[in-house]
Amino acid sequence: MIECPNHEGGFDCSPFCNVCEGDQEYEWTPFRMCIYCGDAIEHDVWFTELGMCVDCSNKYYNHEEMD
Repeated sequence: MIECPNHEGGFDCSPFCNVCEGDQEYEWTPFRMCIYCGDAIEHDVWFTELGMCVDCSNKYYNHEEMD
């Protein structure tokens, strides 16, 4: 198990956390699912792009319509 990066050392990560769901830790997997399209993306990319694949991230930040 890995400490959740969203709570940054605090003791109370929210139950609405999209990484650990309030458990403070999460199980590392090589891929995670994009929160918009559901495509599998690499673990590090998921965190860099805030839970989105690169395509969805580009659409989101360019204010384009999401699928």
